[in-house]
Amino acid sequence: MCPGGRGCARCTRRSTGEVATTGAFRGEVGMAPARYVEQTRLEAAKLLLVTGDESQESVARRAGFGSPETMRRIFRRNLGVSPGSYRSRFRTTGIAPREPEADPHD
Repeated sequence: MCPGGRGCARCTRRSTGEVATTGAFRGEVGMAPARYVEQTRLEAAKLLLVTGDESQESVARRAGFGSPETMRRIFRRNLGVSPGSYRSRFRTTGIAPREPEADPHD
């Protein structure tokens, strides 16, 4: 029985495999797996905030954050603003852009 990764062959193999997998992922994607997941969740939350009217709690859940507080912390660390501030600043108005009027002289 393994005593929790204290150098037994089984733990060493698993640990080496995890390191190799993480290194390969970083080489392909350019960031660690945990960072990639965080960035993917952040992008999903940003989109949900500016295109919908869901509560921040709902956005946090749908984007994969464990809680609204975790989402707030990630927003502040990466963007320097809270999710609410981000929503206020970047929310779409929902008004379709006007089509250019035809020039009567054409």
